[in-house]
Amino acid sequence: MKILICGATGLLGSYLSNFFLKMKYSVIRAGFKKKGDVKINLCDFEDTKKKIKKIKPNVIINCAAYTNVDDCDKNIFAAINGNVITIKNILLAIKKIKLKSHLIHISTDQVYNNLNSTKKNKEKNVNFINNYAISKYMGEKQILNYNKSLIIRTNFFGQSILKNRLSYSDWVIKNLKLKKKIKVASNIFFNPIHMKFLCTIIELSIKKKIFGIYNIGSKDCLSKYKFCFLIAKKFKLNYKKYLKKIKIVTNVHYKPTGTIMDINKIEKKLFIKLPYIKKSIDLL
Repeated sequence: MKILICGATGLLGSYLSNFFLKMKYSVIRAGFKKKGDVKINLCDFEDTKKKIKKIKPNVIINCAAYTNVDDCDKNIFAAINGNVITIKNILLAIKKIKLKSHLIHISTDQVYNNLNSTKKNKEKNVNFINNYAISKYMGEKQILNYNKSLIIRTNFFGQSILKNRLSYSDWVIKNLKLKKKIKVASNIFFNPIHMKFLCTIIELSIKKKIFGIYNIGSKDCLSKYKFCFLIAKKFKLNYKKYLKKIKIVTNVHYKPTGTIMDINKIEKKLFIKLPYIKKSIDLL
């Protein structure tokens, strides 16, 4: 099994690469600005086609993305390049070369924004509030008609293996250890999952040849403030003094507040039970 991981020098891509290498898969790590096994400019169709043709992967996992939400709002063209053109070029390359690769695309829970913040979103309940969400959804649309594609909507955390890229949980721990005050929304609700569990589900999806759109997150949900509070308690950090509650106003901050994912579809498809958030936090 030959797996090409695009965006392998990023947060999730690097974690996935290590995971599959430890599982003895043949892994080709593709990056653009940073070093991997191969350099691919996913915004350049000819370069993308040339490299994929040479590798001939059985599976392509696309983790490449433009993830800075504020920057996406300032520059929609950068958002489209990073989140739409890239995945479009990967699919066109697969079709031109006539490969039958299992294409797995990592999307986001940001495509949801339920008006009832504590209500779960099924895969059909998309609602956009910013350019990042719009561009990620447009990226999904590029591959919907490819019958060997899997779109994963998720929110993940865990220890980064990169020195210059922190996960959200890393950021919380670092700032509280440095005794820096951090502001966290008490009215944003989500159900993130540890990268280790996410990688395991991706591997199982490859083995079972799962296609379509699926939410992958923890079984329960909580506010971002409660999430940070639980992390602080685990590491015995001073949350009372340095963890500050704020309220997000959707039409002012352009951040979704109701992003909880309904995970029943993937649980039924793979005959699994996803973990509760505490189990993911315990892995930190």
